[in-house]
Amino acid sequence: AIKKLPSNMSVSVIFFSTTGWTIETEGPDFFSNGWSGVGKMPPVLWYPANDRLKTEVISQIEKMPIKGGTNWYPPLKMAFSMSPAPNIVYLLSDGDPRDGESVLSDMSEINPDGIPIDTIAFELPGSAAGKLRDIAEDTGGKFVLIYKGKRLTGSSAEKYTSSDYDE
Repeated sequence: AIKKLPSNMSVSVIFFSTTGWTIETEGPDFFSNGWSGVGKMPPVLWYPANDRLKTEVISQIEKMPIKGGTNWYPPLKMAFSMSPAPNIVYLLSDGDPRDGESVLSDMSEINPDGIPIDTIAFELPGSAAGKLRDIAEDTGGKFVLIYKGKRLTGSSAEKYTSSDYDE
């Protein structure tokens, strides 16, 4: 998806686990150096979707450690702090968030302008996928579930969003 972004588009990528961080966050341990949702929020910049940026983002994704918990508040709050504001936000998650209920209940504070959030549950059936579905519905976004390698939408995805599928 990153490789296919048109070069005349401006984009930003906010990575997250327990904290949220951008390509500007000093490494190598991005996870520990990210914003936790408390204190001064780091600036989130727009970049032209040129080949250099795409290469940098893909490189960071490929070396990203799989550790920590999942929190959605920091990356969402960072995204909605951008200037100018985004037209749409994509939230892709492969983990059950520790803060999912509070993100849902505080959505009007997190996203005061009601910007659509398209959500993608990546190999994440169950109540976490249900929370992503709810975020998309509440903001006018779309929900997609990638499950067992297949892209599911609509009722095909909805059937996997109940707690019956929690692992």
